[in-house]
Amino acid sequence: DPDNRKPMVWQSDQQDATMYDFLKQLIQLRHDYQTVLSEGTLSWETDDNKNIVGFTRQLGQTKIFAIFNAGNTNYELPTSIDISHIISEQLYNNHIIQPNGFLVTISNQ
Repeated sequence: DPDNRKPMVWQSDQQDATMYDFLKQLIQLRHDYQTVLSEGTLSWETDDNKNIVGFTRQLGQTKIFAIFNAGNTNYELPTSIDISHIISEQLYNNHIIQPNGFLVTISNQ
């Protein structure tokens, strides 16, 4: 200290406001669903051929499902995925997750 903060860009007009808003959204998501994310059972799904990874956290009747497209092509979600309650998304539209996009949903069974 004080050199540990030297690389920080302090001028607000030069900061990445989009990234800042995204991080605030992720923090709020973690805060809102802390119990499920911490205590729920975890299961993973992958599709190595398409560079897709997903996970489910479930606690009781509450299930959070997240899927990420790390590939170079659009990924069409299977119709079996419940998208009625989207809690976060990026580069997602009409059952399609674009490259580097993701979708997070919640359901109560």
